[in-house]
Amino acid sequence: MRLIQLLVAVLCVTASSAFAGGPLTYRAVDVGLLAGAGVMIPTGVNDSGVVVGNTESTLGAGYAFMWSREYGLVRLRGPGPGNTSPTAALDINASGQIVGAVSSGGPSGNGGAIVWHSQRGFTYFLEGTWATSILRLTQITNAGEVLGQSYDDFVGGSSVTFPWLWSPKRGLQDYSELGRDNYRAYQMNERRQIVGSYFHGVCNTSAALFDAPTRRLRLIDRRDPDLYCFASIAMAINDHGQVVGFNVVDDAQVPYIWTEAEGIRPLLGGTDPRVEIVTPSDINNAGQVVGRFQESILRWRTSFFYWDQAGGFHDLKDLLDPADPMTQQVVLHAYQGRTNQEFIPKINNRGEILVAGSLQGDNIRDGPSRTFLLVPVVPLTGR
Repeated sequence: MRLIQLLVAVLCVTASSAFAGGPLTYRAVDVGLLAGAGVMIPTGVNDSGVVVGNTESTLGAGYAFMWSREYGLVRLRGPGPGNTSPTAALDINASGQIVGAVSSGGPSGNGGAIVWHSQRGFTYFLEGTWATSILRLTQITNAGEVLGQSYDDFVGGSSVTFPWLWSPKRGLQDYSELGRDNYRAYQMNERRQIVGSYFHGVCNTSAALFDAPTRRLRLIDRRDPDLYCFASIAMAINDHGQVVGFNVVDDAQVPYIWTEAEGIRPLLGGTDPRVEIVTPSDINNAGQVVGRFQESILRWRTSFFYWDQAGGFHDLKDLLDPADPMTQQVVLHAYQGRTNQEFIPKINNRGEILVAGSLQGDNIRDGPSRTFLLVPVVPLTGR
């Protein structure tokens, strides 16, 4: 009963299905399918609406893809003519640089972290980086810096987690001093502020903000770890320093927004997404938030929400344009197994939202077979 009351308080303070200036709706653009792909996993979108992601076949091998309005859907290949090694793409910046990984080639011959360009193809390996799994590379900024993290026994001979930055000009910058208590990095803004989670004490995880230029770590959640156990995660940060994340309360994930001036505030308002697990995953410079929620009936899968200050929460499937024929075919979801990556959905500064899903009739238990870019139909005036 306490859990139900908590969710009602957090998610249903106001009931509104309209935004200032009228309801916001989206048109779903299907990026298509690569040959042999059983699952399409979107991972990144830039402000021009160019999408990157990965495929997964029935054999488990995968390849990186890119989609744009100009060129359509193309496979991203590793170095060398006709390279057929598995590849993965994770993020794309405003200049069209794409960060990911390839399973072969490079100085070691065993592959590694890699950068492509959306028009020029393969460009270079990230020299000196030691964590090459795509789950250990989180993004590439507009300045061309790559944010990653290491799980290696790099400090004191024990397994630790700490972030690193790499750029063509500065090379590799590690922040192994954070490894003593395990810092996990999730996203960095253009001011080089990194958000994530900081494990400390016996049973506490605090949302944290790390300033790369000064190497200063700040705990956003200021609860006293000596009093009780708690968990708080910071998932995303925009260029204004607004942070979104979630607190774990009575086995529920309660979403919040943090600012320097107001501290942590719960995300409030709008339509109750009928959930116990709510995970914000991205926030753009207009303060629009997107994320995932676990559906109460089909608990093995998740779907997606949109939130802003004016209108609160909305299930994204309820915002698809009813006049668009594609709307009746789209099923938005992310399978909760290995393909349910922490990095979707994402939203760019034009308000376009990157999500996963399937078409009606597909077996959604196999995972998201499609990638969709949700394009606003109603202009976001005044935002």
